Amino acid sequence: WLVAGGYLGRFEGERFTTFAPGPDQPVTSVRAIHEDRRHDLWVAGIGGVARMEGGKFVPVIDGATLGSNIVNSMADDRRGNLWITGSLGLIERQPSARIRRFGVHDGLPDPFTRAVWEDRDGNLWVGTSGGLARSLGGRFAAPRDENREGDLVRCLFEDREGNLWVGSNNGLARLRDDVFSVYGTAEGLPSDQANSVFQD
Repeated sequence: WLVAGGYLGRFEGERFTTFAPGPDQPVTSVRAIHEDRRHDLWVAGIGGVARMEGGKFVPVIDGATLGSNIVNSMADDRRGNLWITGSLGLIERQPSARIRRFGVHDGLPDPFTRAVWEDRDGNLWVGTSGGLARSLGGRFAAPRDENREGDLVRCLFEDREGNLWVGSNNGLARLRDDVFSVYGTAEGLPSDQANSVFQD
């Protein structure tokens, strides 16, 4: 499956098939495609969001609900929510079809959201035109990194070691959880000032 020139396409058996907007494909000017954990195929663009059911795309978010939001990407989380990034913020579509919107008033550094990723610990990360944010209890917070504040984040990916890769206008960054063991006088050292370390 691919998106090119605002059209949805499929490459199968050495052939390309283009799906023009119509009864079988209700989304016009397709911007994003996503396969969720249940292997359902989702398409989003101008005109709304649709899910493939029985070989046809069925609308699940209409154009009026989506508004003038220009969709950039989609992802799903382990709770079955579909997350849609766009020019007017982040949209959450819950399995019950309830829609919730997130913007700068919810802690996002910029309303233009470009990428979304749920990591292995269930944290939701969002890349915006003003930097990276992580979901914390229904709100978002930006990690403190003076060197990366204001980055235009374009893509997110978590590798098999749990590193989160952030592609932005300032290059590629890797976020990782490192565990440090600190030893000092509380652990039995004669001083907190370690001057030399040697492995025998």
